[in-house]
Amino acid sequence: MRARWLYRVVPVVGCLFGGLLGVDAIAQHQFKTDGQWRGFGGASLSVTSGNTRSTALLLNLDLNRATQSHKVTLTGTTNYARSNVAGVTQTTAEKWSLNSQYDRNLTPEVFTFGKLGFDSDRLIRLRLRSSLTVGVGYHFVNTREAVVDAFGGAGYISDKFSMAQTIDGVTDDHFVRATLLFGEQSSHQLSPTTSAKQRLEIYPGINGDRAVLVKFNASLGVAITSALSLTVGLIDTYNNKPPPGLSKNDIGLFTGISVKLGAL
Repeated sequence: MRARWLYRVVPVVGCLFGGLLGVDAIAQHQFKTDGQWRGFGGASLSVTSGNTRSTALLLNLDLNRATQSHKVTLTGTTNYARSNVAGVTQTTAEKWSLNSQYDRNLTPEVFTFGKLGFDSDRLIRLRLRSSLTVGVGYHFVNTREAVVDAFGGAGYISDKFSMAQTIDGVTDDHFVRATLLFGEQSSHQLSPTTSAKQRLEIYPGINGDRAVLVKFNASLGVAITSALSLTVGLIDTYNNKPPPGLSKNDIGLFTGISVKLGAL
């Protein structure tokens, strides 16, 4: 039982690692509003052999384009992993995600945003999760050295499973709910080569299964060269009404290398 739990957790941590690679690259470019695309791309591969054989591959992309009036962000991640224990081969990760967000500045302090996201996870039989969120935010601090924001809004989430699931006493393969959003985020340029950032999002469902989703991540990035950065961080996701057999809380640590893309 302990070994089975470990093989389920390791790919999740790997996905978190790849999904947040390059945070430092983003942080270093977040203050440039010249309308140029910037961001990062990353790939990670892990292979083990011996009593346990495993392979894990993750590809990720994060791009953003900012001007004085608006910002567009595009992110994508795909993760696949397999393990072989005592001659038994199983897939331990097979998921992808694609997200886009548009921010529009109304004043130097106030901004509105719209966010569209798609996710899929074969292991939990999640065929497609679609989410649409709109809201408003406020810059409490917005300087070259630090940004501190608070934001809130409302949205719609649709979960389609490949087979029926029982959630909150309801059995179906399609669950929908309206949700609110409350959150905050901050980023800090601690030195010319070191930056830190964190983000908290709370999605309380207001109808349907009324699930509550909480997402938190924090990271620290250190530049190695003008194009490469070392990133370490923490991410925690909480869902109070997961499908049967899944835990409510999922936490992981990551470390990796990011490569800058786009204009310097």
